[in-house]
Amino acid sequence: MLRFGLFGITVTVEPFFWLTAILLNSQALNGGPEMIPNLSAWVFVVLVSVLWHELGHALAYRSFGYRPEIVLRAFGGSTFAPGTSQLPRWRDIAITLAGPAFGLGLWGILTFLQDRGIIAPMETLPRGGQLIMSYLLMANLFWSILNLIPIYPLDGGQVLFALFGPKRLRPALITTIGVGVVFGAVVALVYFDPLILLILILMTYQNYQRLKSTGFSGF
Repeated sequence: MLRFGLFGITVTVEPFFWLTAILLNSQALNGGPEMIPNLSAWVFVVLVSVLWHELGHALAYRSFGYRPEIVLRAFGGSTFAPGTSQLPRWRDIAITLAGPAFGLGLWGILTFLQDRGIIAPMETLPRGGQLIMSYLLMANLFWSILNLIPIYPLDGGQVLFALFGPKRLRPALITTIGVGVVFGAVVALVYFDPLILLILILMTYQNYQRLKSTGFSGF
């Protein structure tokens, strides 16, 4: 367990974070002699990108006067502020969207700096620099967009639940399950990625189980 402070915010990194960071780029495991530098660059980028995403949530919490904490765990992270179990709807949405906004912002800044020549062209960077830059651009664009899909517990799903409100939990769950099924079919039939498909299946199943616990007997 790794724990440190960042801008006065407590950050905890759980052991499974490192394992799943490696699994997210399983192709690098077959990279022969370049496996170690490839994986090292990837794990570094995952740490920076996930922490940057969660920092967006944390700073949004802080802007409303809360004292947030960040935990990096398997397949991502979470940010919470003790004593804030039920936030006002629009405050909750603003805090939730701050994470993807930070990720897209970092991608936009890096792209702008590259286009303006402030950062050296990719092909002129050393091998390590090329890996880190390409991974940073890909991770922050892809993960930010993925996080906006309205499937709980992704950020988009949390926004969906906030919009429905606690009194309309069942329609929110039905919606997020439907979205999960559609995106799962797309990943399975169009862009096959076993890990992403597994994550979508698990999230959809968890939402289905939660829906059943409300007494829903449809489908």
